[in-house]
Amino acid sequence: MVEEFALPGEYIKNAAAIWGAKVHPDDQSAFLASNQEILDGRANIHYVEYRAQNKEGKWIWVRCRGQMQYNEQGEAILFAGFIKKLGENYKQQLP
Repeated sequence: MVEEFALPGEYIKNAAAIWGAKVHPDDQSAFLASNQEILDGRANIHYVEYRAQNKEGKWIWVRCRGQMQYNEQGEAILFAGFIKKLGENYKQQLP
């Protein structure tokens, strides 16, 4: 994913802004809403599917899953997750 999407590395500070710039305009609202739920503390699990533009300019469907980690005082300290590539034609393959 780092190479295909030209990311700065496996661990990214300000990941929502960096990765968000790669999200398809039609999928921005779902991507942003899911991230906002995490930031607001309304959810600690993140699960969303959307298209992201790879370094070749192709729109690739991805699934993003993650979880917020908290310290003993209940303060958010780390959001960790992963992105799985589903392919260019993922939604067209669904029944």
